[in-house]
Parts: sequence; C-alpha cells; structure tokens
Amino acid sequence: MEHVEGPSTARRPTGCGGPTPPQGASTEAGHYYRTSPVFRTDDPAHHWLAETVFVGLARPGGEGAVIIRMYALK
Repeated sequence: MEHVEGPSTARRPTGCGGPTPPQGASTEAGHYYRTSPVFRTDDPAHHWLAETVFVGLARPGGEGAVIIRMYALK
C-alpha cells in the first residue's frame, strides 16, 4: 500500500499493473475505497454493534463529503 497526499488522503495498491476495482465499485481517478469500522460500547442496548462485522463502500460525495454505504455481515 502507498499513502497518497492530495485533496483527500488515500491509500492505493502498489505493484505491477495494480488491481482493478470490483464491478460496480466507486472510483475517483483510479481509486476505490473500502472501510471496515469497529465499534466499542458498554451500553447493553448497543452491544450488537460491537459483535457485528461491518464493511463499507465509499466514494467522494462533493464539497468535501464522503458517501459510505455500510453493510452488516451475517
């Protein structure tokens, strides 16, 4: 991975040829984004957040915003 500075900070794969984004992935100048948040809480009502694995697909949203679609894995 390579850390890239610019209008937004990103990491991009390095190497010969580089991977291509999966079909339907959001791209910006050849970049696509993935995220996997981790939640920690002591509140019993929100404990399910800490026990669930999440993945997200992210893309630039305009005016400095980022749009992230989150999914819970079952």
